[in-house]
Amino acid sequence: MKELIAYRFTEFIDAPIDLVYECLHKDEHVLNWNTMIVEHIYEGREDEMGAGSRFKSKQRIGKKEYTFETEVLVHEPPHRIAMKTTTKEGINFTRYELIEGDGGTQLSIEASLIPKNVVYFLAGKLTLWMSKFVFDEQYLAFIQYVYDRQSNIHQGLEVICHEEQTGQEFLAIAYLNEGHLWDVYFSVEDEELCERLLAKGYDGACDSEVYLFEAIHYVDAEEKFIEWVEEVYLPLKSPSSPE
Repeated sequence: MKELIAYRFTEFIDAPIDLVYECLHKDEHVLNWNTMIVEHIYEGREDEMGAGSRFKSKQRIGKKEYTFETEVLVHEPPHRIAMKTTTKEGINFTRYELIEGDGGTQLSIEASLIPKNVVYFLAGKLTLWMSKFVFDEQYLAFIQYVYDRQSNIHQGLEVICHEEQTGQEFLAIAYLNEGHLWDVYFSVEDEELCERLLAKGYDGACDSEVYLFEAIHYVDAEEKFIEWVEEVYLPLKSPSSPE
């Protein structure tokens, strides 16, 4: 069957691309602005998702809840995301593109459907106009959510590292600086360990936060923080580490 374009949405958001991507992609944010999503069920961890990954999306449509099989087709943070969802009506595609420029982010969204048969094809064409109202409501709520988050940007965004071997979770905070880059800080409660970090040349104080590095965008901050935990923090934390 022919693919039907169900919805297109384009908006310039006066916010950094990393913040827009974070709010659009991460469940901790999506569940706050998208009233249709109940939960996403992953086989592994959410931060392990990439092109080819599959998960279940539980959604509320009207008064009923449905669970759909979803596959990630494109995953190029923070610029492109594309997903395919299979339903009894056919195959749904959702594509997001984020372009940075003019001090903000151009967001483009496209939703389409390949109907399962002629009946669903005709039904789809008749209900396309209704989809616009539903989607508009969700994405306008998304834009407001981004602005609300941006107003609190001074509080920083969490950067999380899940360490697989020990099962530990480490948390850093990324602050957007005047150059629109991310300064990443880490709070160390162990005073002796903190002194070791300062001795290695890190800036900060043991009664506050230690400055780790600068990142060009939020995803870069996540990747650098994971690398830092594995290559610097954990070896330094080891009892065999030199004083």
